Amino acid sequence: MKRRLTTVALSLMPLTLVCLRGSTPWRALGRDLDWTIAVSTALFWPVVVAWAIIQPRTQRWWRRFEDPSARWGLVIVVALHLVALLAPALVTHSPQAQGHPVFDRYLPPSTDHWMGTDVLGRDLYSRVVYGSRVSLTIGVISVFVSLVLGTIVGGIAGYRGGWLASALMRLTDMMLAFPRLVLLLLAVALFSPSPLVIILILGVTGWMSLARLVRGGVLQVISTEYVDAARALGLPPHRILIRHVLPAALLPIIAALALRVGNTILTESFLSYLGLGLQDPVVSWGMLIRSGRQTLLSAWWLSTFPGLAILLTVLGYNLLGDGLRDAYDPRLRSAVRSEA
Repeated sequence: MKRRLTTVALSLMPLTLVCLRGSTPWRALGRDLDWTIAVSTALFWPVVVAWAIIQPRTQRWWRRFEDPSARWGLVIVVALHLVALLAPALVTHSPQAQGHPVFDRYLPPSTDHWMGTDVLGRDLYSRVVYGSRVSLTIGVISVFVSLVLGTIVGGIAGYRGGWLASALMRLTDMMLAFPRLVLLLLAVALFSPSPLVIILILGVTGWMSLARLVRGGVLQVISTEYVDAARALGLPPHRILIRHVLPAALLPIIAALALRVGNTILTESFLSYLGLGLQDPVVSWGMLIRSGRQTLLSAWWLSTFPGLAILLTVLGYNLLGDGLRDAYDPRLRSAVRSEA
C-alpha cells in the first residue's frame, strides 16, 4: 500500500507541472513565474499523500478528522489548489486583456464579468483566479523554506546538544528578538520585490519558531527505545537523525505548517497593500486589494472579492491546522469526543 501511494505521489508531481505549463516547452521553465507556481502546486499533493502514508493502517486518514470543521478545511484547501491548477480552464477572459478605456472600466459584477472590471477594463474574476496561483505559491514555498531551515537548525541542536546546540539556540533567540515586520520591511526595501525575493524573505524570517518546535520534538524522540536500538546497531548519527528521529519529531509540526501558510499569505497581502510587495503585471490578491483601495465606495468589488479569497484561504488552512492538531493530540481528541 505504501509503495502504491508513493508511486501516486511521484507521478502527480510531473503531471501537475505539465498541466500548469500546458503546451509550453520545458526549457521555458525559469524564465518567468511559472516554475514557482508549478513547484508550489505540486508540493501540496505529495504532502497530502505522504501524510496518508504515515497514518496507522487500522485507521483511515479521513477518520482522523473527528471535527467536521476540519474536514471542511481540507475540502477548502483542496478546492483552492485545484483552482490554481486549473486556472487556464476556469477563467473567462485573459487576466491582462484590457477593455475599452471608457465603456469597460469599473463595470459592476454581471453575467459577462462575474466580479466586475477594474480601471483598465480587465476582468476581475480572471485576475482573482490567476492571483490564487501567485498567493498560494508564496504561501506554500515560503513555509517550505522555513521548514527546511528550522528542521536543519532544530534537528542538529536537539540531536547533537552541547555547545553547538547552545550556539544555534542563541542565534534563534537573537533572530526572534527582532520584530519580523521590521525585518520584512528592511529586506523588501533593500531588494527589488520580485516573487522569488518575497518567497525568500518570508521563508528566511519565519524559521525560528519552527526550529524551536523541531528541537523540542527531537529531544522527546531521542529518548525512545527504538532510537537506542538504532544506536546499538551502530548506525551513523546522520542516518539515525534523518530516518528515525526527524519523521517522528516532525509529525506534530504538520499542524503548525498548515496554520503558517494562511499567516504567510496574509503577510504577503499586507506587504502588497503597503506598496512593498508584488507589482503589475504579476497578479496577487494583495496587489488586487491595493489597486481598489481608492475606490472602496464607488467600485467596492475591486477589493471585496480578493479580500474574500484571502479570507477563504486563511479560514481553510486554519481549520485544517486545527484538525491536524486535534488528530495528533490525544487529549484534544478525547475532549472532542466528550463534547460530541
